[in-house]
Amino acid sequence: MHDIERRVWREARAMTRREVITKAITKQLSWVQAAEIMRISARHARRLRRKVERWGMSAVMDRRGGRPRARD
Repeated sequence: MHDIERRVWREARAMTRREVITKAITKQLSWVQAAEIMRISARHARRLRRKVERWGMSAVMDRRGGRPRARD
């Protein structure tokens, strides 16, 4: 990879989930690109898009509030 590509990739990885979804909604990114940045499948990105369209951004945000995941 070239230096510019590496820098762009690092910046893309640094974006929060909310930023990535917002850019995909405004068509600055494709949903496939958004899925790659968030490291999820394209299918899951389509599911997120439907949730956002139906219930808004709060439907896809983490609600744990900084608490760790529940462990079994």
